[in-house]
Amino acid sequence: MVYDNRFIIYTQTMISVEQIVILTTFISIAMLLGSRYRTKNALQWWYETQSIEFNEEAEFAKNGLLQESFFLRRSIELLDGNLTSNSGKVKEKYLNSIEKIYDAVTELINHLSPAYVNDSLPLAIQYLVSAWKIKVTAASWVTKLPVDWDNESPIHSRVLLSLLNRLFQVILSQQQIPQQIQVCLAKQGDLNGVTVNFNYQDTLIVNKIRRIKELDYINKIFAILISGKFYYYQKDAILICRLNWKSDSKLS
Repeated sequence: MVYDNRFIIYTQTMISVEQIVILTTFISIAMLLGSRYRTKNALQWWYETQSIEFNEEAEFAKNGLLQESFFLRRSIELLDGNLTSNSGKVKEKYLNSIEKIYDAVTELINHLSPAYVNDSLPLAIQYLVSAWKIKVTAASWVTKLPVDWDNESPIHSRVLLSLLNRLFQVILSQQQIPQQIQVCLAKQGDLNGVTVNFNYQDTLIVNKIRRIKELDYINKIFAILISGKFYYYQKDAILICRLNWKSDSKLS
């Protein structure tokens, strides 16, 4: 009987321990899920408020600075050529300065509110690639973008363009520049995808670049903001990067 009682006590103790372990595990999982949910909501809120501020700044620059610079340019163009003997050189100098200001403000507007972001994702990607073509002339750029594309939410498109731009920054800031960069936007069932192929001469270069930690950061941010998936892998001398997201996913 003594052994039976000890066995019963031992069994009850083990059951209590198992219950505590299960309860602790459940609480830990719940806390992790709750933390992840709060983090996602906070990041989405931050991005939405930033987007609103960017739009407001872009409108201010477009309706204020650009119009004023245009007015100043027209005033200089209409200067009387007989004011001084050097008026022509002064005029040219100011016109060049205003042209630089105009270009800088235009670039600022496109940074704050990317072109076509509210209208067409393919056009927005094309515009982004065109800007990078000017910066990186050593690489050959190829784009495969559909003419027709279902409307994406502006926030959705901003996230994609922001991460795509960040991907270009990370890869193209390395010492080795790829020979060719291919950008493709396509649908596969209920999934949308942007694929970027960076073609190099040497497989060793790709093996080194694919270990950059910032690529993993892109994956985490993409997953948090719009539940997307970013993955990358090496195929011979090509670094293949894909941004996948569900076409019916919503930011909420």
